[in-house]
Amino acid sequence: MNFCEWGARFTQVEPMSASCTIGENHVLASVRQVSRSTLALDVRTSHLQDGLLDRLNTPVSLTIENALIEGTLEWYTIEGASYLIGITVSPKLLPVWKKLLAGRGRAVMQTSTRPVSI
Repeated sequence: MNFCEWGARFTQVEPMSASCTIGENHVLASVRQVSRSTLALDVRTSHLQDGLLDRLNTPVSLTIENALIEGTLEWYTIEGASYLIGITVSPKLLPVWKKLLAGRGRAVMQTSTRPVSI
């Protein structure tokens, strides 16, 4: 499990529908949290036949609003009857991810701000 990803600054967003392929499983999910390079998906545990432990650090592909996003499954937690799955977006597709966020008015703010000097 990649503990560095736990330190990412996530922003809650209005849910975005996503079609997700994890291994051989194709599931519908909802994007709940985003950052500049990662996202957290909410997936019902009943929709995945296999456990996710063996899927850590494996490629994942997502379709969000007709945009194809590829990444790596970095972590997951179980919350009630759902998995919260952390995915790091592939560096080559970060511009697509950022454009998707900006186009929907969901741009992720900088995690730190600098003082302005005039």
